[in-house]
Amino acid sequence: MARTQDSRTPDARRSASLTQRRLTRTSRAARSQIGFSVGLGLVSTCLIIAQATLLAIVISGVFMGGESLGDVSTELIWLAAVGSFFWLAIMFAYTMQYYLTRGSGTFSG
Repeated sequence: MARTQDSRTPDARRSASLTQRRLTRTSRAARSQIGFSVGLGLVSTCLIIAQATLLAIVISGVFMGGESLGDVSTELIWLAAVGSFFWLAIMFAYTMQYYLTRGSGTFSG
């Protein structure tokens, strides 16, 4: 297969090269943010499943099994702990999203 001659002018080639470098820098910065978002999504999914499981145990125990709230207190404590951790993960995600998208600068007060 024969190579074709690049018909672009030197200015167009230089502009394309600058654009490619800019996109490479941007993609490096975006990669960490995408990786962080994927990781946090996996953590959120696990926490939501844990909350749903604990809530199902509590509801079925109280309404169908005739247990009192004292009997399911351990599950309620775990449910509160998982919910608190989930809230903390969301706050951490918002903070990191701000940190990753604010650009390269210093903290200003």
